[in-house]
This record gives sequence, C-alpha cells and structure tokens, in this order.
Amino acid sequence: MRELVIRSAGADDLDAVAALFERENGRVPQRDFIAKCLEHYPCALALQDGHLQGFVYCQRFAPDILEIANLLVAEACRGVGVGSRLLAEVERQADTEWASLILVHSLLYPHPPRRSPADFYGKQGFTPIHRTSASTVYAKTL
Repeated sequence: MRELVIRSAGADDLDAVAALFERENGRVPQRDFIAKCLEHYPCALALQDGHLQGFVYCQRFAPDILEIANLLVAEACRGVGVGSRLLAEVERQADTEWASLILVHSLLYPHPPRRSPADFYGKQGFTPIHRTSASTVYAKTL
C-alpha cells in the first residue's frame, strides 16, 4: 500500500465522503446528516495519492459522549490498519471535550463477509455493553 495520509475532515469533504459511502454501500447517503457531523464533531479521512480510501464521522450522543456514526474503509484498503488509524485520529480530536466514545454495530443492511466487528473494536479498546439479536453497542472511555 502506498503512503496513507490521515487527516481531520470538515464540511468541504462532504462530496468525497458521500461518493465513497455510495460506492461502497450501494445506497444513497444522508448528505444533510453527514454534513452536520463533518461540520460540528470529530471526523477523519484516509487519503492515498489524494483519493479518499476511508472515513469516520461522529455525532453527539450525550453531553460528554461522542457516537461514532459511521466508519468506512474502501474494500481495497481493508485489513491493513486504516480503520485503526481513523479511530485513533478521532480519539485524538475528541480527547479534550469528550469523556467516552460509543458506537452501535447493527445488521441493518446485507454486507459481504467482513472482519468481525467484535475483534476489530475489541483491539481498539472498545467493550461491548449491550447486545440484541441484530445490534451490539460498544463503548470506550477516553
């Protein structure tokens, strides 16, 4: 893999984030929601040769808890640490204002086989705190 640049994301990145979301998920993203997240909360991008390969954007869950609304890495870049680096950048941005991170992994849409979310989030320091038949809630204290 060529050099990967991880940087914070902002409102100017909406078109690129929406395009990667649609290409990788096969559905139209909620642009207004993504724009709000990019403008107001910690977010990060992974770029390779200027091309977006992954992103993470967040939203407020509670006054001191940040929710990871979406973490996506392009199929071609999975399994080499891109998601870990994106999460690390969001944690760096969130460290002074937020006490913890939370995320929900749900089986809302069919996906091809992917790495186990429990393995991935566990390696990032997240703990499962609630499970249903279709969702798992993970949390991490910052």
